[in-house]
Amino acid sequence: MVLSLCTKRRDNGVAVVVAAGEVDLASAEALEQEATAALVQAETTEVVVDLSGVTFLDSSGISALVKQRRLADERGKLMRISGAGGTVRDVLQLTGVWQHLRAREA
Repeated sequence: MVLSLCTKRRDNGVAVVVAAGEVDLASAEALEQEATAALVQAETTEVVVDLSGVTFLDSSGISALVKQRRLADERGKLMRISGAGGTVRDVLQLTGVWQHLRAREA
């Protein structure tokens, strides 16, 4: 399944990057570019990558997400994932990045 991406902007400075399909070696760069474009906007305070439509995630996708988190940290902005379920969540947990990328507890 091809990866589809779109970014929705909220009035409160949050940009939601919605991904659907497979995030792998062939598509991870597109996810990274979409998230970077959202993150570098001056009005953006937080980027949420919605993975609810993602059916497959490999190490390339994980790397793209970790890079975005690092970029957000460097810019003093927030970055988190949401909607990860099933196999995608399992992969994130097994690789140890789930705690680093998920929403912080209040």
